Amino acid sequence: MWSAAALLALTLAVQTPAQPDPATTAWPDDQPISRLFQNLGADLAALPTVENAAIVGLGGLGALVVHPVDDDLATWAMEAGPSSYTSFGRDFGSGGVQIGAAVVAYVIGRTQQNAPVTHVASDLIRAQALNTVITTGLKYTVRRARPGDGSRTSFPSGHTSSTFASAAVLQSHFGWKVGGPAYALAGFVGWTRVRDHVHFLSDVVMGAALGTMAGRTVTIGHRERVWRVVPTKTPGGVAVYVVRTAGR
Repeated sequence: MWSAAALLALTLAVQTPAQPDPATTAWPDDQPISRLFQNLGADLAALPTVENAAIVGLGGLGALVVHPVDDDLATWAMEAGPSSYTSFGRDFGSGGVQIGAAVVAYVIGRTQQNAPVTHVASDLIRAQALNTVITTGLKYTVRRARPGDGSRTSFPSGHTSSTFASAAVLQSHFGWKVGGPAYALAGFVGWTRVRDHVHFLSDVVMGAALGTMAGRTVTIGHRERVWRVVPTKTPGGVAVYVVRTAGR
């Protein structure tokens, strides 16, 4: 099962211009594996911002608003029985798939010396690392019982936060043309967790906020480099270029 990160790499890393623009050189911190802990420390230190406070505040408010329907939805999901579509959410939203696919994207970018793909994949890895620390820490602090098996790791939803973290990175770099579908897919993953009777709706809402915060945090200072996908007809068929556009 491929995640957005792997699909991004396979789609965008096929060809780059023969004469590279200096603007496409790699960022100094595009070493998400060898500098995992250094980057994680920097990203944790970067968390306290007004934007992040707003994201978490809205997530917390949303979780409180939907909390009254948590039990009703959980009962409905249990009585409805297994679903034919939720296996996608279980696989696609797992941290292992999201992290693994981001690493695959990074390896492709480095192997092909494709600075844009390398950079986006680096941010995807960093977002997953930061999200894992935040989500796991909160799970074992709150210790809310799951609606299904009763294990105390329900709040927040890790599958949801993981996919929203990736979506936030993609939106930060590529804008809403890519970010919109990515967020929609992340929302679908969140719903499958409710439908599978393994999370409450409020778990999903908070997970969405935390993942978004993680993805937005690791791209602070990177958003002025906006990479645009440009399909171009060539004599041999079609090439896909990744070019730099004006920042936001």
